[in-house]
Amino acid sequence: MRAAFREKTWIGCACHNLNFVLSHSFERQHSDDDIPGMPDEVLKLVDVCKDIVTIGKRSKLNAKLEKTLKQCVSTRWNSVLTTLQSVASNIDNLRTLSSDMSVSKNMLRHLADLNEILLREVIDVLLPFDTAIRCLSADKSVTMHLILPT
Repeated sequence: MRAAFREKTWIGCACHNLNFVLSHSFERQHSDDDIPGMPDEVLKLVDVCKDIVTIGKRSKLNAKLEKTLKQCVSTRWNSVLTTLQSVASNIDNLRTLSSDMSVSKNMLRHLADLNEILLREVIDVLLPFDTAIRCLSADKSVTMHLILPT
């Protein structure tokens, strides 16, 4: 695209840019990097949620839930939000099913490690990004006029 329009002013996709911001914000800070990274407790929360989803899928617990658990996928936009929301909406059911079934003790340990307050706060921070990306992701209409207000 850039080569085809090299004579014109390039305007990148706002949704891609928002997705890059979110993707880079969830990367771990390198020790030689002066740029502050995501707080460790947020990164730990995301890791715990990923582990809960993995255990839930491997133990067939996912099939017993009304709303299934969703794993983070780097190619899917808002993937971290989707994972966090799926865990948040299933916490009570996961606790009940995990104690009733012969599920790995890792699930109970991860559920105990889950900071529910932080989980809800991180979801609240990520929701506006999701709304913006959905608003700007149209297939059949122009959304350039929505970039600045969004």
